[in-house]
Amino acid sequence: WQCDLKNNGYTAIYFNAWEDDFLSEPFIAIIGQLWKELKKDSFKEVCEAVKTAAIPFLKRVGISMLNSGINKITGVDLPEIVDNELKTASESAFDNYVKLTDCRDDLKKRLQELADKIFSEKQKPLIFIVDELDRCRPTFAVEVLERIKHLFNIRHIIFVLGIDRKQLGKSIQAVYGNIDVENYLHRFIDIDFAIPEPDHKKFFDALWACYKIPEYLKENTRNENYNK
Repeated sequence: WQCDLKNNGYTAIYFNAWEDDFLSEPFIAIIGQLWKELKKDSFKEVCEAVKTAAIPFLKRVGISMLNSGINKITGVDLPEIVDNELKTASESAFDNYVKLTDCRDDLKKRLQELADKIFSEKQKPLIFIVDELDRCRPTFAVEVLERIKHLFNIRHIIFVLGIDRKQLGKSIQAVYGNIDVENYLHRFIDIDFAIPEPDHKKFFDALWACYKIPEYLKENTRNENYNK
């Protein structure tokens, strides 16, 4: 499908999430796929700006924010913190939050510039195909979904998720407990399309014709008879 999209003038990126679920931060893999696909095209300069903007964001992602608990920032439980320490920790948390959101907004701006440039040149959106998400470890699968939702909710980029909905649902519940999976997925998915079970005879006939089996058999039968 990716090849077919490219043949029809689209910029299409294929991301096998299962191959990269050893990473602690899926955003690295997503940006890496963008860079790998676009670094040789006319989009190299703006893609470089995206990569540059991603670095400070990734540095900040690991910093705990205030709503994650003051103890994660200070390493001390709240009851043991005196007022002065609490104030310092709180100010630090707010500062980190502001810096993180600044980095995020700058990154989204650069991503939007990339998507707009692709669209202006091709009059077609960037298609980002994410496959094998249901085979990933649960935390990675959920983080991929949430990174896509919060960082790539911009015009001219379309994400296509190739998933086994039932298996992905189990991964989501492994992370969040017994939640309504369908309601959760509707936060990320705008259009659902279920691929129907194939007609095996038609599939066989298509392969038979695609690989020119009749011509091969006819030619080899003719050669065999000739040799006799």
